[in-house]
Amino acid sequence: MNKKIDISNIMIKTERLLLRPFKMTDLKDFNEYAKVDGVGQMAGWWPHQNISESKKILKMFVTSKRQLAVVLNNKVIGSLGLEYYNENEFPEYEKLQGVELGYVLGKDYWGNGYMPEVVKAITDYLFTIEKLDFLICGHFIWNQRSKRVVEKGGFKEVKEIEYMTAFGKREISKEYVLFNPNRDNRIRMMIFDIDGTLIPFGSATITSSALEAINRIKEEKGVKVMIATGRSKCFIQDDIYKSLHSDYLVTINGQSILDKDLKSVVKHTLSLEDMERLTADCIKNGIALAYKYDDELASYNLHDEYCEIYLEHEERKYLVKDYTATRDYHLSHGLPLSAFLIGDESVIEKMSENYTDVKFVKAYPLAYEVYDINYNKSTAIEEVIDILGITWNNCMAFGDADNDIDMIQKARIGIAMANGSENLKAEADFVTDDINRDGVAKAIERFKNEF
Repeated sequence: MNKKIDISNIMIKTERLLLRPFKMTDLKDFNEYAKVDGVGQMAGWWPHQNISESKKILKMFVTSKRQLAVVLNNKVIGSLGLEYYNENEFPEYEKLQGVELGYVLGKDYWGNGYMPEVVKAITDYLFTIEKLDFLICGHFIWNQRSKRVVEKGGFKEVKEIEYMTAFGKREISKEYVLFNPNRDNRIRMMIFDIDGTLIPFGSATITSSALEAINRIKEEKGVKVMIATGRSKCFIQDDIYKSLHSDYLVTINGQSILDKDLKSVVKHTLSLEDMERLTADCIKNGIALAYKYDDELASYNLHDEYCEIYLEHEERKYLVKDYTATRDYHLSHGLPLSAFLIGDESVIEKMSENYTDVKFVKAYPLAYEVYDINYNKSTAIEEVIDILGITWNNCMAFGDADNDIDMIQKARIGIAMANGSENLKAEADFVTDDINRDGVAKAIERFKNEF
């Protein structure tokens, strides 16, 4: 996001130059370089036609408090702007703070290394004093002088965008970014939901383009991979284990965390009181119910109705055990990690109004996950983040359903699949293509410079 910076009190001395706010008394110097043909065109504006035009623009500089004068031996020879960048072009930086640098130097002073000196000075100030996360800088593709300045400043090219100049000409601008070296904002971990994100519904294998893209980034950049799913460990598709080799697995919407060897790291369970109430309410209202554990599910109401929908595309039907007669599985296996309800949505929604300590989240039509309100995918991810010594700013998350909203909101780059829910898309930083049209691979390619 853009950060508003008031330059009123900025005064930066370099080896040869001074950066300070513009004053109206700078009018003569300002007009002197701004009227020269070939100067303004490099930044997308025509040379000033007269002193009145320069006065009007100089007044705007003074009022906006975003432009600094570049001064050599008490003479203004150029300007440096801390501009607002186009946030629509850089959704990946929505959760970071930055500005765009723009600069102009009088023609008589080209070739002396003044502008690289200025850019370095303002970069040091903005990263050290203003604590910005990043800076953006760009140049028209034909502007080799600006290209050299940007590259000397350590900026890295990230994309090309179309730019409309002040005189109505469309130009292609090369855009560069520089991250604050004291703030680690690179993507260190990718987090993936499974169903509808990595594996299409009705399939059991990861889309080939997604797997290839993920493995390439893992190998080239050393990025960690996490699975964050509503499924229990026992119901995760075999291809996730066989092909992806994730470093961590967050299962049952954050109620269980496993390491790469599938050993338990953390578990959170429903309370006995909520479990008993939920069981009674489902029986009363005709809602199919099963409780989730790491290694199997125990159905407590309407077993056949439950299995008809829950196991529609699943071969491992033996993993849902029928305990509708005794409802005592928890007495020998401990409290469940969550509940999964199947039935009339309006009835389930009405039931949910009577609970304060558990959360009802729609998984797909007629199906709801119910789990401890204090824990979800994002809280479990945070537990892993602490283990790895990184932050949400180092995470990119992919999802397609409402139970992915928390992690999509918190990750620096939250990506929704085109086939995902409208609620999720509204919260995402970027909506990629459909799962069956290489959506994951396309998103990784778009944000490849963030790793």
